Amino acid sequence: MTAMNVAAYAFTLVAARRLGPTEYSAVAALMGVVLVANVIALGVQATTARRVAVAGPDRDPGPLVAAGRRAAVVLAAAALALSPLAAAVFRLDSWMTAAPVAVTAGALTVTGVRLGLAQGRRQWGRFAALSVASGAGRVVVGGAALWVWPSAFGAMAGVALGALVPVAVGAVLVADPPGASPRGASALGVVREVLHDSHLLLAFFALTQVDVFVARATLPTAEAGLYASGLILAKAVLFLPTFVTVLAYPVLARRSHHRHVHHRGLLIILGIGLVAVCGVFVLPDLGLAFVGGPAYADVRGQLWVFASLGTATAMVQLLVQTAVARQHRTAVAWVWGALVAVLAGVPFVEDGRGLLLLVLAVDVALLTVLLVVTWSDDPAVPLEEDDAVAEALSTAEGDDGAWVSARRRARSGRRRR
Repeated sequence: MTAMNVAAYAFTLVAARRLGPTEYSAVAALMGVVLVANVIALGVQATTARRVAVAGPDRDPGPLVAAGRRAAVVLAAAALALSPLAAAVFRLDSWMTAAPVAVTAGALTVTGVRLGLAQGRRQWGRFAALSVASGAGRVVVGGAALWVWPSAFGAMAGVALGALVPVAVGAVLVADPPGASPRGASALGVVREVLHDSHLLLAFFALTQVDVFVARATLPTAEAGLYASGLILAKAVLFLPTFVTVLAYPVLARRSHHRHVHHRGLLIILGIGLVAVCGVFVLPDLGLAFVGGPAYADVRGQLWVFASLGTATAMVQLLVQTAVARQHRTAVAWVWGALVAVLAGVPFVEDGRGLLLLVLAVDVALLTVLLVVTWSDDPAVPLEEDDAVAEALSTAEGDDGAWVSARRRARSGRRRR
């Protein structure tokens, strides 16, 4: 995970240095679109990992793979159709600059299935290899394309081509188990569950990207570029502790450990974030080198605030994943509410610093609310009971309704005990 995030950061740094503030702000906006579209891939991954973690590694992955492919085709077609709209909103020279987002979104969704299978089975070596392939594809292929064609279109075309690398690697490394059961949920049932999980993830990633969209649409072009460069650091701090969320997710889904295991994860993320904030505060010139260099010197004094934003967002991300794993229904309303709060405050923002403080305040408030929401949970399920749940699920009938019924029977048994 660290290697993948470093590679993604390296591509961002190359793009910022190669293109300059004006052109890079367009790339930053389009990469924000990629992150928002990627929620379908994350929804596929979350659904797959949860089902495999609960029902066992021998669960038939066929419907999960089929659902991921269908989602990839639909998402790619929608992104391509919306390319002209993206060009108008982000003031791009051509809709072709936004078109590669379609390929990227589809490829990431297909990769999400394989990541989910590896995560649910706790095949961390294969998960790690697939993650490294994702990062390597972006920095190597994307960086080469950017070097040959230093433009926003060159950068996005390179990202699209690089996204195809983990698709090929995942097909080889994370194959179906040889003794897979023929039973499994219908592909349509999986799609419904993916859409449910993706809803909450969509709200979260929309919240994390709304400020770069607002900056690009409302601030002067140069100032929007400076804000986008500061977000490089914020995103680096956000993605640095992603491994905590990835490792915790199967445990959260199975409920086989301590009821508040995600609180331990929050402490780890906070510790990593504080190191980053203090480091940038003490060594701002070093931080500036990591967000684009002297061309972005005007953002130097605000870098520690961007690092604080990344820390808060990373903690929110863990709580969002906790809500997905344990199906907290009210969490999505609070995340959408935070997005509305940011948009409501935009008319009162005069510059990039004001926008940064607005987003940070909203994220801290959302973190507090989600702590309360995820605090209320069923008691921890002892390991032997959790194994009984897995057995009930793995022996369920093939349709999605039976899978849900098995969960209800297992829960009913726990309540009687």
